[in-house]
Amino acid sequence: MMISARLRNWLTPDFVIRESFIGAALGLAAIACISVRPVLVKLAYVELRDPITILAMRMAYCLPIASVFLLFSSRQMQAQSAPLTMREKSLLTLMGFFGFYVSSYLDFWSLEFLSAGTSRLITYSYPSFVMVFSILILRRWPTRSEVGALIITYAGLLALLISGTSVAGPEAVQGAGLAWLSAATYALYLVLNSGIGHRVGSLRTASFVILVGSTACVLQFLFTRDIMVLAVSWRVYALTAGMGLITTIIPVYLVTAAMTRIGANRMALIGALGPVLSVGMGVTFLGDGLGVAQVFGASMILAGVAWVTALR
Repeated sequence: MMISARLRNWLTPDFVIRESFIGAALGLAAIACISVRPVLVKLAYVELRDPITILAMRMAYCLPIASVFLLFSSRQMQAQSAPLTMREKSLLTLMGFFGFYVSSYLDFWSLEFLSAGTSRLITYSYPSFVMVFSILILRRWPTRSEVGALIITYAGLLALLISGTSVAGPEAVQGAGLAWLSAATYALYLVLNSGIGHRVGSLRTASFVILVGSTACVLQFLFTRDIMVLAVSWRVYALTAGMGLITTIIPVYLVTAAMTRIGANRMALIGALGPVLSVGMGVTFLGDGLGVAQVFGASMILAGVAWVTALR
């Protein structure tokens, strides 16, 4: 018994540190996948400028995958005597509707008025919403380290926004408002996710949320659009397949797994790496320039992400 107690004392800190870095790695991988989405949406808009149809096509690829995963995870959890309660089902439905369907729709809609880079920078204001919702819903106050990391990453985001984009005119203001609302609803999803993921299981949580959000998107299309609008080229189908698999299915499961390890606040701060990836893709693939302000902004964001990744 003495040896077992000593082993637990030695192994527990290492386990916590290991789980923290695994969670950070999963979160970073998810952000890398999500960073591709605005580019794919803008490419699809070249032929079909309709967020409702594009979103429904994207989610149609997610429905069968999420259904299979939900069935598998539910059987696995029920074997462990962990069936979903009515409260948990209601909470998961709320997460899927607001955090997945509403957030995605507002994000796609904002891209009608804003460039991919501008929309992405605005939506990455969600860490501040996460901290507010964490206080209101979970009664969890952020630590000084998390606040410090938030200040650093926001300084970097501000530098990138000022140096690379501008928001002016009625349409651009409307797009910016939609992007802000998308950020708020996504933050709500993250906070609710962190409160339920441990009990329900990351795979079952992600599958349930995707299923609810995808169903809402497809129903919206069926009630508001003619089915003939789907007569588009293979290019649009290929782009929406990429949105569904690479920028939706994979990152949602990665984010949910990361949340169970590092929580909502740290996941949100790690998400600030997204604009850095967007700037890098612009420089590498689109030939965008790289100024001093952009280098400064990217460096600040990387510093904030490194800080929060090292938090225990």
